[in-house]
Amino acid sequence: VRVGFAGNAIFSGKMIADLRQFHRCYPDAELVIQEIAPQQQVAAIQSGQLDVGYTPDNSKTATPDIMVQPLGQWDFLVALAEDHALARHESITLEMLSGEALILYEAHDEHERLYQWLEQKLGDKLHVAHRGASTLSVLAIAATGLGLALIPSPLQQVTIPGLAYRRLDEPALHANLMLVRRVVEPNQTVAAFLALACRTE
Repeated sequence: VRVGFAGNAIFSGKMIADLRQFHRCYPDAELVIQEIAPQQQVAAIQSGQLDVGYTPDNSKTATPDIMVQPLGQWDFLVALAEDHALARHESITLEMLSGEALILYEAHDEHERLYQWLEQKLGDKLHVAHRGASTLSVLAIAATGLGLALIPSPLQQVTIPGLAYRRLDEPALHANLMLVRRVVEPNQTVAAFLALACRTE
């Protein structure tokens, strides 16, 4: 079973729990796990390079031959250098982000929900100063003081020297995690994995 994941999928706990249970139930099945950008997961499944993906919802998941299973939803946090002026606040409002240097994942381009939402709310005060290809690169850029990163709340488990986390006071905005797969799955081993991963608690 070839499983792709976006970096932040690890911290939700869901993917790791699925992999552990599958390994316990089917110890002879081979698991291949690789980090892959959210928008690339659907194409990798379609081309046969992946069987299953754990990803935030994105513009590529709305594809007829791909099934999308919601796995969870979380609030956003702001990650910032501990000596940044905004770090003295317990929570940060959207208005406080106006004109601030923001750090987004490369995956959050102009076609994606988070970018479009920020553009709608901040208008010409939206300033995306840096983009990171991975979770650690986004957090590292924030820790250096080069900007503020908007991240899903499970990432606050990551401790980086000089980095602080603050709640984003914006209840309408959420991060999510989806499981993406083929609509028709011919491989019985992959189907067994999906039966475990998609079970209702």
